[in-house]
Amino acid sequence: SSGSIFANVGGAWQGPNGAEGFPLDFVEDRMADGSDTSVRVNLKNDQTYAITAQITSSPDNFRIFQGYATSYTDGGEAEIQGPATGTSFILWYMNAPTNSGNWWIDLFFNQNGDSAGSDWAVQWSAGNQRNGIYRCRFANMYRDGLLINDSDTILVDVEAFDNGRYGIHNSGGD
Repeated sequence: SSGSIFANVGGAWQGPNGAEGFPLDFVEDRMADGSDTSVRVNLKNDQTYAITAQITSSPDNFRIFQGYATSYTDGGEAEIQGPATGTSFILWYMNAPTNSGNWWIDLFFNQNGDSAGSDWAVQWSAGNQRNGIYRCRFANMYRDGLLINDSDTILVDVEAFDNGRYGIHNSGGD
């Protein structure tokens, strides 16, 4: 038969919380369907994904991390939130310097501490082609909201605001 095949084994994953990055740090080269169809991780916006330590992911090609409200790809936004106080840290470090087709869609990155630590809240290093950030927001960070280490990353409808909360910033995203 043709068409999409979905598997739901054991119910929904909890998603990132505290110092645990699963499934964001799990979806690397472990998941594939053999035909370059994108692997998608959907994050529902019925909760705040409150994290206390950096998440580092090194996804393979064609990985999509996307928020939603009631049905997949509906434009609902999932919130990944760091602490309001304490030493700032990178919330999510996407390290895929030679891969293609990785996207963050409909995500809101909010807060990452209130004292010196990391210079930015989110770091994107996806250096090949067709990688992008779509309908994402970066706000209320200690210093800068987003660092992109790739001149080929596509940004569409991306907002960075209210960053550099303590008057400390040296680049965009404030």
